[in-house]
Amino acid sequence: MDKKIIIAPIDSNSEEPTLFLPIKEFPVDKIILLTYPEGVVKAEQFKQSLARLNIETNIVKIIPTGNLWEDFFSIVSSTIEDRDKNDFIINISTAD
Repeated sequence: MDKKIIIAPIDSNSEEPTLFLPIKEFPVDKIILLTYPEGVVKAEQFKQSLARLNIETNIVKIIPTGNLWEDFFSIVSSTIEDRDKNDFIINISTAD
């Protein structure tokens, strides 16, 4: 099985167990954490935890436009453009 890239929205209420669920199920190459300004602290905490597992983690700060899901999927779309869609897992259980 090829390693996956997980894309996950993070907010101030996100919890580690929901982020780590797909890591237990799939081999992971990288995790991209998408966050609004209020979730940056939590995203940084998750990045530190993932570093202990030697998983590359990028934090992408979302500039709010008023619609959370439009903002999220706009970034997802540009991230996966021109790449094999099967390489990605979108973990929406990490955000409210």
